[in-house]
Order: sequence, then structure tokens, then C-alpha cells
Amino acid sequence: MSAQHTPGPWTLDPCASGWMLISNGQDITAEPFDARDVDARLIAAAPDLLAALQKIDANAAESAEWIRRVAREAITKAGAA
Repeated sequence: MSAQHTPGPWTLDPCASGWMLISNGQDITAEPFDARDVDARLIAAAPDLLAALQKIDANAAESAEWIRRVAREAITKAGAA
């Protein structure tokens, strides 16, 4: 059985009472949440993190610096930098 996911692209959008997680233009949060919620940033960045890992996997022969650059870009999008 394959895992199902909410289709992207995902974004975080501010609202009057916090933040909303948006997928394909639709609010997918049950209610707005606090901006300090790091999990929401990770959820929003998940497609970028997966793409970076796939890119690294497909280009494993690249230099360590190239791999670090791709990883850092994804980490920055996740808000963890």
C-alpha cells in the first residue's frame, strides 16, 4: 500500500490569528496556528526536502560541496537554518 499525501505546492500564509497551511490554494489547517509551530514549517517544506534528497540520490557522484549546497538550500526552505 502506498502512502497518500496532500498535493503541493504547500505554503504558509499569515492570517489574523496566526498561520494557515495552504495546499493548491486551499487552506488545509483545521484552525490557524501559532507562528512558532516549527512542525508547520517542516510540513510546508516537505516537497522541497524530498526533491533535494532525490536530486542528491540521482547525482551521488557529485562533489561533497555540491551535495552540501543542495541540502542547505532545502534546509533553509524548511526554516531550520
